Amino acid sequence: MSLQISALGEAHPDTLRTCEDFAYLLQSLGELPRALALREQVSMIRKQTTGQRHPLTLQAMFEQASCLGALGRFSEARVLLEEVSEGYGVMLGRETGRFVETLQALGTILIQLGEPLRARTVHEQVLDILTKKYGPKDERTIAATVALASVIWSCGQETEGLAMEMKAMELQQEVLGPKHPTTLQTMHNHAVTLQSIGRYSVSLGLLKEVHAARKEVLGEAHPHTITSLYSLAVSLEGLGMNAEALKTVEEVVSLGEKSLSLGEMSEDELTEYQDALDSMRKEVHLFEEKIGSMK
Repeated sequence: MSLQISALGEAHPDTLRTCEDFAYLLQSLGELPRALALREQVSMIRKQTTGQRHPLTLQAMFEQASCLGALGRFSEARVLLEEVSEGYGVMLGRETGRFVETLQALGTILIQLGEPLRARTVHEQVLDILTKKYGPKDERTIAATVALASVIWSCGQETEGLAMEMKAMELQQEVLGPKHPTTLQTMHNHAVTLQSIGRYSVSLGLLKEVHAARKEVLGEAHPHTITSLYSLAVSLEGLGMNAEALKTVEEVVSLGEKSLSLGEMSEDELTEYQDALDSMRKEVHLFEEKIGSMK
């Protein structure tokens, strides 16, 4: 990259593309401060050479905002994303993928800033655009429905959030199929939502369905299958079925150790999974103590 800067100059299109690629690599490796410095440099040069609202400038600003968000600098990311969304709306139109992508990122940042009502407005705008453009049964529209349901829940409107989540789940079952990974993930999330409001019986039925499908499609030792089994144990405990819950958590730990031995995870996934397993082992001890105290 330094040779390219010397030969072509820092504002040459090829140099800027190389900087952007290197920033992406740094960000993927978790070197966020270095990535941000490059993102800021590219954004500044793009503004100087192509203008404030040129699509290349707006994309550079979007990537800068993404890096800021990853660093937890949400207020700065918000300012950039609002500017980018306005720019895309004027330059490319409010139905384009870039505009929608920016709104979705802005909605996520607003949740992080503790502004769920504003986030809801943004996600409703996204859903409206996608529904008009692709129809209610398009995968992108359904994904936007799922996202909006989550935001509505964050606003404290549980009944409406549950209804929208159910609607999205039914659409996924119809469009993608009942055993599609995305459908199963939404079903799992819906079951966990039900747990949070004490509806353990309904969540248990859903989780049994999710676990059976994941076991068939992914195998019993797949991390997603094991996650659904653990959630199932939570519903069992919520229903007071402590012996069954203990047995299920013990199975989770056993399968988790089997999953680790398969060696199919990245280093980061492995570390995260090992931490989760440690927590599950503690859960086993807690269940054992709880059941012992009830005898």
